[in-house]
Amino acid sequence: LYNTNAADIDDFSTFMSLWVIKPTVAHKLRYGIPLTPDEQKLNRDLGISDTVEKGLLPLPLSQQIAREFQVIQEETHSFQLTVPIEGVDIETLHPLPGQFLVLTKMSSGPSDTADVADNIRIAIDRDFVSDYVEFPTWPLGATDAIALDKEISCFIPALHELRIKLKATVEPNDPVNIRFTVWKCALTNIFRARWGLASRDELPKDVYDKVMAGVL
Repeated sequence: LYNTNAADIDDFSTFMSLWVIKPTVAHKLRYGIPLTPDEQKLNRDLGISDTVEKGLLPLPLSQQIAREFQVIQEETHSFQLTVPIEGVDIETLHPLPGQFLVLTKMSSGPSDTADVADNIRIAIDRDFVSDYVEFPTWPLGATDAIALDKEISCFIPALHELRIKLKATVEPNDPVNIRFTVWKCALTNIFRARWGLASRDELPKDVYDKVMAGVL
């Protein structure tokens, strides 16, 4: 960040997004990443490089999500509660058989007397990883009207468990409002292949290879 003004700017807030994936053959070809011998064979067998050169692969992220994620249900949960110094579990969610969860949005307002020193944070446990991510809430705004109107967009899948928590360095005097949105999605063969839940022999013909290649 650069400030071209003559004076410093206090309490400046900024946001950034980061998307982390395991690259497919199509991604590697697009970004010049060397292929393994198995990936080179997939490229030859499926003609991936020709499709990449045409600009059809890899798929744009928004198109990939819209095509692959079969959202069975979208739920928004909201709570108001006191946040002790030791933290508090807001809710623990588990997917039904044949499904998985995706945390897509979250927001939290300050307590009425909260300030930056309270350091109220949203923490997420994902599957077997505690505190997978943690977000400070004070940059969202100094009041509920401001903060709850600003949602943190995220995309955190969970196969087994999703736990939403609040933490504070100094216990606020008043309750804190929190809201989050979760997708319940179908666990299709595409995700079983992509996440290593099934081998090539356990899936229909060509599905595994096409997922690894980035065609599916």
